Amino acid sequence: VKKHMLIGVVLGEKQLHIVIQQFANDTMDFLLPSMDNVLVLKSALRCYEVAFELTVNFHKSRLAGIRVEGDLVARFTRLLNCATMVLPFTFLSILVGADPRMDATWILILENLRKKLTPLK
Repeated sequence: VKKHMLIGVVLGEKQLHIVIQQFANDTMDFLLPSMDNVLVLKSALRCYEVAFELTVNFHKSRLAGIRVEGDLVARFTRLLNCATMVLPFTFLSILVGADPRMDATWILILENLRKKLTPLK
């Protein structure tokens, strides 16, 4: 990332640069839609596999394009050997890409919180 091999996205008025968000065993990558980014990402994941003798389950991975043409997303998913997903999607019990002004967006989050806060019987 520091060598600008992966080019992330810039968000908001404050121009926040985001590339990777790590949450325990889950990772979300926010990259500009380019073949170079996809190739660098795949190479980095393959290096991770070799270095740590672990397996990346590409077939369990998902790719979503935001304002990206469907055929380009399809090319990227074939290269990464992963599936395509659409917005909104659930990540760590949070609807990503949903409208936060809508009550329905918060129902899933509140239900999960209620389950976690309810004492076991």
